Amino acid sequence: MARKIPITVAYGDGIGPEIMEATLHIIKAAGARIEIEPVEVGEKVYLRGI
Repeated sequence: MARKIPITVAYGDGIGPEIMEATLHIIKAAGARIEIEPVEVGEKVYLRGI
């Protein structure tokens, strides 16, 4: 069995999370063995000062 490939996912703000979820769904449906490593980006992170 092939190992999972780690990918960094930046969901962002606005429509970003919706688009990223759809994209990941397509990638997984295509049979890609991925391990998601989320990172926080966008206005909410900026406002928290991270």
